[in-house]
Amino acid sequence: MISGEESTPGDDQVSSCSKEDAGGEPGDGRGSHWVFLRSDRISRSSCIETTSKKPIKTDMELMKEKFAKLLLGEDMSGGGKGVPSALALSNAITNLAASVFSEQRKLEPMPDDRKTRWKKEIDWLLSVTDNIVEMVPKIQQTSNGIQLEVQTTK
Repeated sequence: MISGEESTPGDDQVSSCSKEDAGGEPGDGRGSHWVFLRSDRISRSSCIETTSKKPIKTDMELMKEKFAKLLLGEDMSGGGKGVPSALALSNAITNLAASVFSEQRKLEPMPDDRKTRWKKEIDWLLSVTDNIVEMVPKIQQTSNGIQLEVQTTK
């Protein structure tokens, strides 16, 4: 049984999925076979029942995907056309804040699930900062006396 609410492109609503006999959280792979699909803009979402044996992405896989996207400057092709990592991180934090806090309609305590989502995702994003390094040019001399300019960490 699916219970949900389909949102229109202008709404801030997000649909939810449930299965009466589901044993775990949606998407954790422990009893439920419903998947929560959501676009980057949170404008539309829908629920589908998985029929294949394809594994559902775990938190670790989602975190790895976010790390890769942030460290590559949102350029998943690796072609060097992405934005600086700091800007990608700033954009990701801004988008997270917009998606979490735009659902807040009045001044009242936030629901626990939204607080948990904020804490988990902001920790993911801030942990990326440990892996960002600044590269600076440095002159290096080879054994045969040729000078090369190389990039080293600051």
